[in-house]
Amino acid sequence: DIYGHQGYIEANVDASTAYTDTPGIVDLNITITEGSPYLVGRVRVRGNENIQDRVLRRQVRIYPDQTFDMVLVQKSIDRLKATGIFRNVKITPVTPSDNAAGVRDALVETDEGQTGRFSVGAGVSTDSGLFGDVSLEQQNFDITNPPHSLGEFLRGQAFKGAGQYFQILLEPGTEFQRYSVTFREPYLFDSPYSLSNSAYYFTRERESWDETRVGDTATFGRRFGDVWSASLSFRAEQVSITNFQDANNNFISDSNYTMIDPNTGESVVHNDTAQEIIDNRGDHFITSIKPAVIRDTTDSRIFPTTGTRTAFAWEQYGAMGGDASFSKLIFQFDYYTPLAEDIFQRKTVLKLANQVGIVPLGDSPFCERFYGGGIGS
Repeated sequence: DIYGHQGYIEANVDASTAYTDTPGIVDLNITITEGSPYLVGRVRVRGNENIQDRVLRRQVRIYPDQTFDMVLVQKSIDRLKATGIFRNVKITPVTPSDNAAGVRDALVETDEGQTGRFSVGAGVSTDSGLFGDVSLEQQNFDITNPPHSLGEFLRGQAFKGAGQYFQILLEPGTEFQRYSVTFREPYLFDSPYSLSNSAYYFTRERESWDETRVGDTATFGRRFGDVWSASLSFRAEQVSITNFQDANNNFISDSNYTMIDPNTGESVVHNDTAQEIIDNRGDHFITSIKPAVIRDTTDSRIFPTTGTRTAFAWEQYGAMGGDASFSKLIFQFDYYTPLAEDIFQRKTVLKLANQVGIVPLGDSPFCERFYGGGIGS
């Protein structure tokens, strides 16, 4: 790596051992052939048929007229694989067409991975009842490339090529339902800025009441190098707390949530739902702005196997109006380390996830608080 970092791309290091007369002692002989240092000529791309070259080039960390740094070559390969778009990535120094002395072109060869996915699933859970899952996902999406024919769309040749992310998620169920459409542009106008948007509908049947959410979240991001990034999210959401039921599963009218105990004269609820939940029945409009700072050293955004991810976020509710005004402070730290790898290069990875959250300012409604146990704990 020391030689490769300085552009000695043909450097060769051999290590050999020689036994000595002393038992348990061997001599280690290291033979180094240095070669000559090289600069980068052109960065040439081959085998990139369905992906725009700029999607590939923005992940490469070697540039013309700079030292042919083999450490950055390996980093470029890792970054290309981590996108989930490319597979079998190889970067090779090759002689330039003009045979310039001390210069080698970088030949980047890639195969496109399986970027489009369609999945269907179903399951049953004591927490969520019977549910289904239908997902359509494209990691190499291009919103500016609509199909010119039905055949082009069915062959998967439309809406493809720009390295954007798009997903339609349908999760119907007996007690839990969620539907969402997500779009993400990781390099807005080929800049270090990003843009994502997610529109969603969510409903869940509780034991004696229902919760429904309809909303949209838009996020603007900015990368500072390959490790640090920052984001600013805007959220608007309509939350509905409805369909209260009594102990016999009969729906309670809006004017009859409570009754007077004839013995004590006190108001009592028809069921054992918390009074605070009953007091918050109806529709609530919630908005928030959330700035965040992230430090990410993991090797993959999708399936990390090594490194850490640290995130710090402050979410201010009511910043754009709405029915609630309070703050959330969240700190998250995730640690990944590989434990083993089999002959098929499948890794067993240990993940340690840590998250701390607090509501330091204001009084949050019950549907926006932190809870222990279950999904989202």
